[in-house]
Amino acid sequence: MMLCAQARSAALLFVASSDSPDHHEFLARQRQWSAGADLLALEAVEAQETRLVGLIVWLKSAPSQRKSSPRRAAIQALMRAGSPTLADLCQQVDVVVAVAEDAARAAEKICSIPLLMVLAPDAQLQPLLDQSRGSARTAIYQEADPAANLRLIRELLPKAITVGVLVSPRQAGLSGLRAEAQRLRFKLEEIAAANDEEAVRALRNRIGALDAVLLLPDLQLINAWSLKPILLMTIRQMVPTFGGPTADYVRAGVLAAAVPDLDRLPAQIVAVARRLAGGVVPAPVYPEATRVVVNPTVAGVLSVVIPPTWNAHAE
Repeated sequence: MMLCAQARSAALLFVASSDSPDHHEFLARQRQWSAGADLLALEAVEAQETRLVGLIVWLKSAPSQRKSSPRRAAIQALMRAGSPTLADLCQQVDVVVAVAEDAARAAEKICSIPLLMVLAPDAQLQPLLDQSRGSARTAIYQEADPAANLRLIRELLPKAITVGVLVSPRQAGLSGLRAEAQRLRFKLEEIAAANDEEAVRALRNRIGALDAVLLLPDLQLINAWSLKPILLMTIRQMVPTFGGPTADYVRAGVLAAAVPDLDRLPAQIVAVARRLAGGVVPAPVYPEATRVVVNPTVAGVLSVVIPPTWNAHAE
């Protein structure tokens, strides 16, 4: 990843749960940064009851900067003394980048410096942003903008009119989705439910009137328990389902979804982290770089034709 040499230097602390292989893998990917950054891996970071792994990234404004800075020396001293604590590390960096909810909760509770939370759904991060002790808190959500999935529906189902979407009482940010639905000439059928059981029942009562279903990243409604009956129901009724925060939903039976491109996400993380280090607090955003994943088996069952240009993105 190329970083501008004139950009402001900054020290970032990435932390992730050591109990999550996926998040551990994402953190390990950041070590591939070879241009404009020095790296220091932390195999264990003490954070009260949360077990974390970490990575220090020094973003440089000059080729030789940060090689022997006092903060780097202090961090190395902490490592020699044993597993460094999150509280101590936060005193030596400019910004904490917390990967997923467990790390975000630990960092929000322990660190008073600017915090960027990534790879967690909007529904999980919003309470942390609302109750945050500090004002320098922002996020890059795990999921792609749900409006991108509406555009997928329009491209694959040009004759579709009514799109059902399950919404919980705490669901926020629907104004943009409603506006995009109107622009695409969809009737957005909002199906209210308070929990996952209600979501399955409510959708069963309305499925006959829908041309497609859009899943929002709300674990209160769509989770490991409810996803299977929802997908079985929609496929039996020949109603395509779109969306979900990750490609795992598509592998489970969702027809297609726009998901974040994790290989290109670090560039956005760096851009937001630099602004935080400079005293600017951007609003929470969706990932800028996305890719389309398709379940070709489900497409065949539902007789949905996938454009040839999408074949490279099918999983």
